[in-house]
Amino acid sequence: MTSYICLWRESEDKSIEEAVENCQIGENVIHSINKILTEAQSQYDYTKIAWCEDYIKQIRDIINKKYDDISANILIYIEKYWSYTEEELEALRNKPGGSKRNAD
Repeated sequence: MTSYICLWRESEDKSIEEAVENCQIGENVIHSINKILTEAQSQYDYTKIAWCEDYIKQIRDIINKKYDDISANILIYIEKYWSYTEEELEALRNKPGGSKRNAD
């Protein structure tokens, strides 16, 4: 588990899709750890409970950082995600009721 966390924390995702997919894998790992946690709680195994809670926290921290990185990437490179061409934007601006403000 420690190797998985260290490798994932240090890796850079090649695309947003890959980052989201890796975050989903992290959520799947958390789901599996939660099963172990439930079993440990039923047996009052405090060592294993602490182990589970620690790894869940570490994985959640990585997921949060990855989503922060995804958001930053989108904001920095917004033009890659922009869906309108210049012509479409101009048509929207000139359309009645569009984004052009009426001067009073």
